[in-house]
Amino acid sequence: MKTKHLAMHLSSLEQHPQLSVALEQYQTEGALAARWLTVIEQQYQIDDVIVADLGCGNGILGIGCLLLGAEHVTFIESDVNAIEILHNNLKDIPSERYTIVHQSIDEGTVLPSNIQMVIMNPPWGVQKSMADRAFFNTALSCMASSVHVLHSSEAQHIQTLAKDMGWSCQKLFNDQFRLPAIYQHHQSRQQSTSISCWALTR
Repeated sequence: MKTKHLAMHLSSLEQHPQLSVALEQYQTEGALAARWLTVIEQQYQIDDVIVADLGCGNGILGIGCLLLGAEHVTFIESDVNAIEILHNNLKDIPSERYTIVHQSIDEGTVLPSNIQMVIMNPPWGVQKSMADRAFFNTALSCMASSVHVLHSSEAQHIQTLAKDMGWSCQKLFNDQFRLPAIYQHHQSRQQSTSISCWALTR
């Protein structure tokens, strides 16, 4: 699937409700998701891979993986409102190709042993310090061979975390993440922030 067609499909999904600033809920845009997933497919392969999408929201990343041929995606999300939208967005995909898990990502989270790839846009720790650590610990403790992370370009800890847990770390590209003015602390109608997409491998 061409990147522009993937972007169109992902942009047509029902959007994340983005109701909780505490959970740092922001919708990943279709064009950015498509660009990221295309790079992952080209360099690491998504086709026929078993994927976990951590803190999946409306499912845009995991659904993108399914559209690129992933064998199965496990969607993990704590927000019931997001899960309702996720169900809607998966209505045209055979149910045997995915699993939805309603739970928070915390230090006790253990992923299925057959997971081969993890993808995530975790909370960056803006509202709660180190909010991303449970996501990293969960992803880097599983049996996957690659972990793909979207995070703030200002983050200084990703390479250190990867090295400490025996993983290599590569920055794939930088981009802009648009932030609509949906929460009270936003002072302009539209903002953006610089992000980096990282690939961590064993």
